[in-house]
Amino acid sequence: MEEKIFSKSLGELIRQVRIDKKLSYQDIARMIQVPAEDVEKFEKMEAIPSDDVLKKLSGNLGIGYRQLRISAGYNMVGVYPEYYLSDGTPLDIDEILSKIYYKEPSVLPILYEIVEFYKRTHADD
Repeated sequence: MEEKIFSKSLGELIRQVRIDKKLSYQDIARMIQVPAEDVEKFEKMEAIPSDDVLKKLSGNLGIGYRQLRISAGYNMVGVYPEYYLSDGTPLDIDEILSKIYYKEPSVLPILYEIVEFYKRTHADD
């Protein structure tokens, strides 16, 4: 049986991605603009990052923000974008699709089908 990503702690997620991508604490620290010691503390679950740092982790490590928040122990009351850019700003899929629509309107229905398919097939991620 495949282990669900939500069953992993934040530290386990960071460590898994760090090892898979062959990154050091220093590499991640540079990406998210914190001291390397903080990254080590996050991984060892000795400290919990702020929301701003979680957003940067999401954008730089390619982990969904919702996964990071839940793994960090935050509740998910409220509506949050799922993905963030490397600088921590929200990635707004609707805005991206709107820009594409104005350039080439005929492709929009196809893009929405792709997004909906992705949502259906990754609902448990």
